Amino acid sequence: MDRLWVIKKDYDPFTAKVLLGNALFAVIRCTAYRCPYCRRIFKITWGLSNSMLGPGQRACWHCGEIFWDGSQEWPEMNGDDRMRFVLPISAAGFLGAFLLLGGLYTYLVLTKKQILEAGALIFFAAFFSPIALWIVFRIGQIIRSIRRYNNRGNISVA
Repeated sequence: MDRLWVIKKDYDPFTAKVLLGNALFAVIRCTAYRCPYCRRIFKITWGLSNSMLGPGQRACWHCGEIFWDGSQEWPEMNGDDRMRFVLPISAAGFLGAFLLLGGLYTYLVLTKKQILEAGALIFFAAFFSPIALWIVFRIGQIIRSIRRYNNRGNISVA
């Protein structure tokens, strides 16, 4: 029996093509993924596109039916999907803000010949900690995905 594919629905509050509307408000756009059998939402993502790790099929938590969800394991992903997985639009925006503020503060310190203030260092440490935690979390997911991929060939048929 052939399995059904996931139902993917994009919700974009800015459907009109206004100057930079789609790119500027991309973080507000979300995508809901539903089970094709019972129509229950199992995942909601933010941003323009999404990459999911997994074997490609999923069992619904509500009805128990198995369907294709479009996920791939890390070795199967192309470069764009890998980048979207590691740095989705919200994490990329947060990292960009950190780099921009850090660069501006460094420029200010170097041009004014000031010493680094403790308050600024505490601010940047607190600003960087969510980025570091996000990267550690994603690395753990990538390692599990690589193990799942490598264990596919090791499954023995009894």
